[in-house]
Amino acid sequence: MLHKSKVLSLVALCVFAVLVTAADVAADGGTPPKESSSDAASKPVKKPVMPEIKEGKVLSDCWYNIFLEGKKIGYEHERKVQAEVLGKKVVVCESTEKLTVKIDGNAQTSISFDKCVMLFGSYEPLYFVRSLKYPGFDYSAEGAIEKSKGGYKINVVKTLNGKTEHKSADIEEEGQAYFQFGAICAYMDDAFKKGEDCTFSVLDVELLDSDLVYVRYIGECRL
Repeated sequence: MLHKSKVLSLVALCVFAVLVTAADVAADGGTPPKESSSDAASKPVKKPVMPEIKEGKVLSDCWYNIFLEGKKIGYEHERKVQAEVLGKKVVVCESTEKLTVKIDGNAQTSISFDKCVMLFGSYEPLYFVRSLKYPGFDYSAEGAIEKSKGGYKINVVKTLNGKTEHKSADIEEEGQAYFQFGAICAYMDDAFKKGEDCTFSVLDVELLDSDLVYVRYIGECRL
């Protein structure tokens, strides 16, 4: 079982919340994506490009030690900053995780990175980057999200061990959808302060779909 011990740069609020997959909450949690015509071989999807990010105020900067069976096996570093992208005020969330475990007596190290850019205040999803590397496996994905009539359009490029594919999909959503980071931020800004449970529609940027995620309020404590 994994445990994290917090090493915080400032006094922070510990949040106890449980995220449950939408399949356990509602049968109609997500709508299968509709592939756009640009998925056809004759019309490749234009590779999304993360625009220049001008970072501003650092909202949080936290380090976590990660333990397995009482032994430290790595760390996680999470940052949340205000920034500006293409003249828009945004929030950028980043998470870097490095783990080293022994497999058949050999130390194996994995490094993962997640970054998402969201509109400030509403946490409307805009851009994302993610990667995962360990021996024999090298994966990365970069994507852009656009609000469209009736939902969202996702444009993503994925690279696995040197092989790249471009995908685009339309996701039907009646209301707002979030990155997982965005759903947590939105919850903390509102429902958590009221001690309430909440449900969010969260984008699955790997499957080009969305799921309902239920956040249950349990309590809070201060370190």
